[in-house]
Amino acid sequence: SVAADLEDDDTTLTISWNSDIETNNGGNLGTGSSITPILNVVGNHFITASVTDACGITTTKTTIDSIKSDIKLLLMTERGERLFQPALGMNIRKYLFEQITEDVIVNIENDIIDTFQRWLPFVQIIGININENQTNPNMLHIDLRFKIKNASADISSVGVVLE
Repeated sequence: SVAADLEDDDTTLTISWNSDIETNNGGNLGTGSSITPILNVVGNHFITASVTDACGITTTKTTIDSIKSDIKLLLMTERGERLFQPALGMNIRKYLFEQITEDVIVNIENDIIDTFQRWLPFVQIIGININENQTNPNMLHIDLRFKIKNASADISSVGVVLE
């Protein structure tokens, strides 16, 4: 994780790290820009980084936030777009100029599932909802509900719009 303060010196930032299942110190893993925690609980830990600046303003990010970002990136990246990872992504934009039928929706869902099994195998897809925009038929709304496999976290969702 990286933290920066555009108004003050970055040395005034306090970064606290916590785990959702760690029992030592109430889940507190330590403070600082980088830590090497000693984890006593086996399992998937959801890590929270809280950054507080000199004025006492705090921002918090979790691993779920990072995973949502990864999902959006994966859905919106075309295969071949990444020079050193040409297989990363999906060719989902090819469907934008097709008539959206049940068969096309099933193909998109299958592409998403196959891509996630390869690139985000720790994500369990709970549901995929694909809708065509009524005013722009060349725009797709994809809403994905997911959870992290073998973790105690709740179901989360992320949406993207492709045009």
